[in-house]
Amino acid sequence: DGLHGPFLAWLSPPDTEYAPGYTPWRFMRVSTGDGQLTVGALLGAPLDRTTRCDGASDGGEGCLEYWYYSRSPSSGT
Repeated sequence: DGLHGPFLAWLSPPDTEYAPGYTPWRFMRVSTGDGQLTVGALLGAPLDRTTRCDGASDGGEGCLEYWYYSRSPSSGT
């Protein structure tokens, strides 16, 4: 990912799948605090989404939703 991703890709053929709208340059435009509409407009739909409601990640207040824009069969993610 980022700028070094394309440079290092020649070392080992990547098996990473990216969401159709994802590019490293679009990802760099996402800022902390951006809402779902902004991130969705920049990156498009994620490959997967999960929601955690255990309170461990947010100090016990509500649920958090995680958006995944890549997955790699060889690393299990």
